[in-house]
Amino acid sequence: MRLLAMNLIHAPQVAYAMLGNEMFTHYDRPHIANLYEKAGVMPRALKYYEDLPEIKRVIVHTAVFQPDLLVNYFSRLMTGRSFVVCVREMLV
Repeated sequence: MRLLAMNLIHAPQVAYAMLGNEMFTHYDRPHIANLYEKAGVMPRALKYYEDLPEIKRVIVHTAVFQPDLLVNYFSRLMTGRSFVVCVREMLV
């Protein structure tokens, strides 16, 4: 976990490769998402956040998201209410 966190801060490409190769099976997803958010990599942060308040905080940065990424993300939201809450947050 610490190795992954250090790479996210100092060498993000290495961290991307580590996560992409699925080297880790158990890690603190919200912590990793927070590090991505601090690094300004909002699409990756959104991928790892699970709680609605964090998702809402990240989703409003629509300028950094590819449209197809948002469409795919919204198609995977668990409840219709989550979708509505996120869209409302984006429109405010």
